[in-house]
Amino acid sequence: MIRSTPAARLAIVLLSTILVAAVVAPAAIAAPSAADVDVDALREQVAQVRGLAFKSAPPVASVSREALAGRLTRPLDGARALRESLTTQMLLEVLGASTPGFDLRRLQGDLVSGQQVAFYDHGDHTLYTVPDALTGPTARLTLAHELAHALQDQSFDLGRILPEIPESGDADVAAQALVEGDALLTMRVWGRQYLRPDEKRSLGDGSAPADSLLDGAPALVRGELTFPYDAGWSFVQALYQDGGFDAVNRAFQDPPRSTEQVLHPEKYAARQRPMPVSIPALEPFLRGTWRTLRTDVFGELGLRLLLEPQLGYPAAESATSGWGGDAYTILEDGDGRRIVTLVTVWDTEPDAADFYNAYVGSIAPRYGTGQQRTLNEPSRVRWTVPGYQVQVLKTGSQVRVVYAPDGAILEAVDSLLT
Repeated sequence: MIRSTPAARLAIVLLSTILVAAVVAPAAIAAPSAADVDVDALREQVAQVRGLAFKSAPPVASVSREALAGRLTRPLDGARALRESLTTQMLLEVLGASTPGFDLRRLQGDLVSGQQVAFYDHGDHTLYTVPDALTGPTARLTLAHELAHALQDQSFDLGRILPEIPESGDADVAAQALVEGDALLTMRVWGRQYLRPDEKRSLGDGSAPADSLLDGAPALVRGELTFPYDAGWSFVQALYQDGGFDAVNRAFQDPPRSTEQVLHPEKYAARQRPMPVSIPALEPFLRGTWRTLRTDVFGELGLRLLLEPQLGYPAAESATSGWGGDAYTILEDGDGRRIVTLVTVWDTEPDAADFYNAYVGSIAPRYGTGQQRTLNEPSRVRWTVPGYQVQVLKTGSQVRVVYAPDGAILEAVDSLLT
């Protein structure tokens, strides 16, 4: 749902520097040992653990913490990154999924400008390190993680796995889960083999910095940022348990195409692909100055996260586990009015009914006294909510959701989707 840009991807990838310490051995926090990191030795160890060989030593650029932070935050100021952040923020607002005052651009900046040790950039194939931060087991773990990314790049081409313009935002998050899950597994195996017992004991649980940064983020944003680590770790573990690193290598040749495949590894094994869903161009049929800001895919993860704050995890997970495919689009006119349409298809009609009932049930707790039901049919419900008319409609194994600024526009959009 968070449309992929190099900047948005950086915000996800750089969570590794605040999450990696939790993966090896949660324990009471103690002062880290102060041994400098030998990058060359660590590179050889990571290659041995992963069972792959570096074609060449990746260039290592030593920079100050400030210089690395500056390098990482610059892409956030690009025109495309700014446009995508603003569009995501608009989408969250229309769906009633954003917390008051949430600023996605600021969150991305906070994530990428935090305390960094090292970062592998697959754009220029260079490992950037902050020499005065390369001490102790946490730094070595982080560097092992980033060297794993360098090894992935040389072995499988991360530019192919994570293209600048992906098949969809959902497919991009799924591919990130493979990349981060593999780096976490490699790092964990490395830590077990090469960290001393006292170094393992010195590691904290690693959760507080990430939690504090993400506390104010909407569930959709928070969930998609952590998904490549949480679900990616589980996904790659499942591959590894079935066939070792050879199975992980095969996954890099055919990456998961959806978060559904990551959430359900058996669906990846069966190569259950997303069903294609299209939304017709709406602007030519709508009066005014409407323009499409984005058309993309929510995916099973995005839809679950959209329902979770109101329904809780078990109900949201159950309602979205039969996902087959979807597409959404967001439009805006010259007066700042917005339209969001979401078309979903499900594996079976009962699966569609589960999602329909869950979405209908999420509206009242999402808007509270700010919502009023205006139409209540067996397979179609409408509401008035602040700033929008909302309709949820089920037909067979398809469920459509429309948010429009007034009833006439909703009717026009609905007729185009039929």
